[in-house]
Amino acid sequence: MNKHDKDVADAIIRQNFMAFVIKFFSIMNPGAVFQENWHHRAIAHELMQCEQSFELSRLIVNLPPQHGKSELISVLYVAWLLGRDPTLNILCVSYGEPIADRFASLTLLVIQSDEYKRIFPDTKLVKIALSELVTSKGGRRMARSVHGPITGHPADVIIVDDPHKIDSSLTNAEIEKTNRWADETLAPRLTMPSKGKIICVQQRTRLNDLTGHYMSKPNEPWHQLKLPLVATEDEVIPTGPNETYHRKKGEILHPAWRGPKDVLIAKQNPRIFASQYQQDPMPEGGVILKPEQIGSYTEFRRHHNYEHIFLGIDGASSLAEHASYSAIVAVGIRESKFYALDARRGHVELPELRKMALKFYEDFGPSHILIEDAASGIGLHQMLRPQFDNQGVYSVPPQGSKEQRLYEVQHLFIENRVLFPHKSLETKDMSTLRQELLTAPHGKTDDLMDAFVLILRSVIKYAAHNRLPISYLHHKVPGHFWTKHK
Repeated sequence: MNKHDKDVADAIIRQNFMAFVIKFFSIMNPGAVFQENWHHRAIAHELMQCEQSFELSRLIVNLPPQHGKSELISVLYVAWLLGRDPTLNILCVSYGEPIADRFASLTLLVIQSDEYKRIFPDTKLVKIALSELVTSKGGRRMARSVHGPITGHPADVIIVDDPHKIDSSLTNAEIEKTNRWADETLAPRLTMPSKGKIICVQQRTRLNDLTGHYMSKPNEPWHQLKLPLVATEDEVIPTGPNETYHRKKGEILHPAWRGPKDVLIAKQNPRIFASQYQQDPMPEGGVILKPEQIGSYTEFRRHHNYEHIFLGIDGASSLAEHASYSAIVAVGIRESKFYALDARRGHVELPELRKMALKFYEDFGPSHILIEDAASGIGLHQMLRPQFDNQGVYSVPPQGSKEQRLYEVQHLFIENRVLFPHKSLETKDMSTLRQELLTAPHGKTDDLMDAFVLILRSVIKYAAHNRLPISYLHHKVPGHFWTKHK
């Protein structure tokens, strides 16, 4: 390679993280051969988006063990960032000190290499310690363990790598302690909270682990790249600008690295396979619904394509951060099947809940609005009835436990009569609704599920009461039915 070609290659490495990975993987792992796969490009693409985009400041990457997530993110990505900007302060956190030190030593190996010094001549280390690598421009890579001392160490980028111990003895109390530490101690280390980046890379452990905790925050812009060992459905995954990978249902993530025999071994423990390998943790107890019982549709059908559209609303009683959410769900009915159209939840006061309801009404034109007769739902019903001339807005008294209500509509799922948008089309709240259904009655939240089940339960009870198929519902169901038969 002549000097011109080498200069061009070096420029590409400085600009493109995947090119950097290909160049420096063997330096990080002497003697190892990098078996490049599409999932490496998908991770690299998300990391570059995170670095370059103001909108993407919170990123979660979930994939199975031994697939290169830590080497790419906690080692190579950090080295690439410091090469591009040696003034950055990067805080890297792992569960234990030994693993934190290991990632720091691998990063040092890359930065101290002749190739790195040639490509990034402005990045020079003036302090070398596993706990802290400091550049001559004031930037640094700080290595800490979860719950370790981090006060006094501001950061532009925070990387949290497998924050929970991967052990069957892990308790919910330990998980909640780590989640609180991440919120109350770690996140405030960002120099500029609105511009700083937080990246959580993790193999899942429990539903309420740090990934689950972050994804449950409705007002934080978390973006998740979830790559199970075995694909559970067809997916289109971005791998670069204007580049995608079409992954088929049943496809193994990196078959040249972990093949069918490895999958069979991993499946010997269903709970570990679901969480650590499929990134879909099971609840601690039993579950009522199974993932395959929720169908999917890809074409978004506008309201005129449905025989009926219902809104279900479950109002909360408190605005406290850890209180229940107010939730609204829109469901379309067509040929006796229930299509989940949209969902939204939030800690909102009654006037804002009214605005949410009116926005859903404007978007979907429902024939019926069902409001649970409890908490803020009582006031909402009183506000909306006059606005709609007392037509189509009904208050439904709750009866029985949440678990009992879900069991009453379980047959609809078993009969494949409940459909959600394909996962690639789901909003964050629609994804939460799916998760609530699949983890009930042991899930962390259930507000969207309550609003959804309110519709299913009310409709099938009306059909049964009148001995009619669901498809023969009258356009306007008499209001007295909802109050007498719920």
